Amino acid sequence: MFLIILILIFSLQSLTKADDIRDLEIEGMSIGDSLLDYENIIGFSIEEIKKMKFAYYPKSKKFVGLSIPDQGNYKVYESVQFHIDPNDYKIYSISGKIKKPFENNKAKCYNKMDLVFKELNDSFSNLEIKKGKEKAHVADNTGKSLSKVYNLKLENGSIRITCTDWSGDFKDSNGRILKDNFKISIVSELLSDWIKNEAY
Repeated sequence: MFLIILILIFSLQSLTKADDIRDLEIEGMSIGDSLLDYENIIGFSIEEIKKMKFAYYPKSKKFVGLSIPDQGNYKVYESVQFHIDPNDYKIYSISGKIKKPFENNKAKCYNKMDLVFKELNDSFSNLEIKKGKEKAHVADNTGKSLSKVYNLKLENGSIRITCTDWSGDFKDSNGRILKDNFKISIVSELLSDWIKNEAY
């Protein structure tokens, strides 16, 4: 029960029945829906959402990234990150991120990863599991930023548990210095293929 409260909030299905990523929610939001339908959750109007600055990938603009910090409506996370189609705002991935407890504390983040992974692995059946090792983050060409990812494959997508240890020198496409974080993501298969084959 604590996992549902702390990490993921599911809609109509329990952990033991939610085998399709479209049945899963983070902060009440799901893949396949339009971000414009959630202004009451993210705390911004449709007009404000459309004016937000998107993060673009080097080789394709088919999907864009967007991070929205808590405006007082989130129940668990400090911020929620989306990958959307910039034409219709349809959500293709959604991630909940927590920074403060894990800043400059990689070991604590990795311990949290293992705990959450165990809970998810015990709750789902027939998962395809890949526990990645620590490696340089693909977005940082210097190799100084590190990440570790556990991937649990479901029907038409996956759940990813990630710890990222950003270099203090690295900035994103908007010029922001990024902070270390723990993140759990629901990712569509379509977006995963795009990131792997087109985005970089």
